[in-house]
Amino acid sequence: MRVRNEALAEVQSLQDLQSGRLRIGANESTGNYLLPKLIRTFHQQHPKIRVEVLRNHSATLLNDLREDLVDLALISFHPEDKDIEETPLTSDPLVLIASAKHPLCEKRRVHIRQLGEESFIAHGVPSPSRTRVIEAFRQYETPLKISMEISSLETIKRLVAMGLGIAFVPLMCVREETGRGEIARIPVEGFTHERSLFLVRRRAHAHSFAAQEFLRIIRMREVGRKPPN
Repeated sequence: MRVRNEALAEVQSLQDLQSGRLRIGANESTGNYLLPKLIRTFHQQHPKIRVEVLRNHSATLLNDLREDLVDLALISFHPEDKDIEETPLTSDPLVLIASAKHPLCEKRRVHIRQLGEESFIAHGVPSPSRTRVIEAFRQYETPLKISMEISSLETIKRLVAMGLGIAFVPLMCVREETGRGEIARIPVEGFTHERSLFLVRRRAHAHSFAAQEFLRIIRMREVGRKPPN
């Protein structure tokens, strides 16, 4: 009877969202620049829910989802798997950045063809964004000179600010640095790429109350409504 009562109390607490756990997977950019705002909104309404964040690459996060390592995941591409349900979050363009003292800053804009002699610091993680950059240089028959491959976007930004190369990065990652003038954003002709960000979960699965509530809040946020207290 004691065990039964404890189990019933646990179920009730989850239903009331007074306790429980929410596990979210995110890659570096969404984990640093998008997820904190989403967690803040959730935490303001459900401060007793324990939130755990697992960082991984977007492609790997789908496997983490299937293996029940996370309840929800933020990824930067549209999932093709029929067993995955996605909720669009936002879109984020890829932009070219350089040191504020780089000669490119003197130009109003540049073309891909003018970047053949530049040294690039590349994000060393396979992604649709990386593929799009490679395709753009191939399209204009321009060499893409990669001098460094770095797995961390934060490190890439620091190296760019030091004048050691230029890089294509998601805009959300450099808003603060460009706003402070530490890094310059260089408009590029002949290149556009806007990645879409999604919140995903398994379609056929018994989702926790916390996960369902997080998704509800996000969906209401996206249509511009404030979730009720």
